[in-house]
Amino acid sequence: MNVCKGRLMNRFLLAVFSALLILSEAAVAPGSTTTTTTPAVTPTPNAQMLSRAKTWFHAMQTGDIDRTQLTAKMNAAMSDAVVAQGKAQLEPLGEPTGFDEVQNGTKGDSTYYVYQVTFKDGDVFDFIIAYVADGKVSGLRFAPAQ
Repeated sequence: MNVCKGRLMNRFLLAVFSALLILSEAAVAPGSTTTTTTPAVTPTPNAQMLSRAKTWFHAMQTGDIDRTQLTAKMNAAMSDAVVAQGKAQLEPLGEPTGFDEVQNGTKGDSTYYVYQVTFKDGDVFDFIIAYVADGKVSGLRFAPAQ
């Protein structure tokens, strides 16, 4: 991907998906409790959560989301227009070549996982997914890696 086109897309993705991070009264801001450098890969990633994160990432790429798996707040934030915009931006990236858990934690009543997603053109993004105790998705965010 050419650098200029990549940066424009990165800015758009940041704007679209930053709005999607909704966590029951609290937003996850991984950089707020850690430095702004890229965190190291989690030594023992949670395989079940990795599988769910990959499934959700793919759902966002295809625009085929299961709203029954979302909290009410997250469902309201994920309008059909937002899902369509996300699909239009994520689908062209193709299949990720890397999907590594780099951080996890809790914020409010949600547990979140941060994954670095790498693509064949070398672009790297952070994908954050958060869940509440009943397993419903309470937050999603896709943004250029810092």
